Amino acid sequence: QRKWTTYFIPPLIIRCCNLLTKIGIPRKQIVNVPLIHPLPMWTDLTDIFISDFSIPNPKLSSCKQVQAAFKHLQHKYKNFTEIFTDGSVVIEPERSAAAAIAVCTDAGFDTRNWKLGCECSIFTAELFAIWQALLYVTKYIHSGIGIVVYTDSLSSVMALQNHKPSANLSLLFSILDLIKDLLTRFPVKIQYIPAHQNIDGNEL
Repeated sequence: QRKWTTYFIPPLIIRCCNLLTKIGIPRKQIVNVPLIHPLPMWTDLTDIFISDFSIPNPKLSSCKQVQAAFKHLQHKYKNFTEIFTDGSVVIEPERSAAAAIAVCTDAGFDTRNWKLGCECSIFTAELFAIWQALLYVTKYIHSGIGIVVYTDSLSSVMALQNHKPSANLSLLFSILDLIKDLLTRFPVKIQYIPAHQNIDGNEL
């Protein structure tokens, strides 16, 4: 045990523990404290992270119907900077994971991709792609009408809507921290869109 001197006063927590021991009060077991959600509890997260798509069950609809619905959605975000994200995991011939983003620019799509650890889940890969999209905005986009990040991961959007998530907290809260900062500049939306419907930008 460390010997404290008058020149080096022990931290308050140690002094309190010593005092409790001296007066015979048992100390409670220290437990993990959950991280504090970056956004206030009264924030309507469903206004930022949007899980609704105009076609209730896109899998039962034709590609043309889904594409038409997406065109209508784009009109809602007219003049917003659009970023498509995707995460993937391949099992064979060996397991690998990756994430990618495609940013709509006047010259076409600016694409970026990352190879992830082989232990990475599809959920983590999708969240990583959203995080990278927001980092891109933080670094390169400093003004504009707004930002919309499209993702085909409904589970990611729903996790971000949750004020009390239980998994991938570090990555989720990193995304929320970026959102909080970006909202001081312009509106930011994370919008779910269906996968595998030949939507330009989403098939990375």
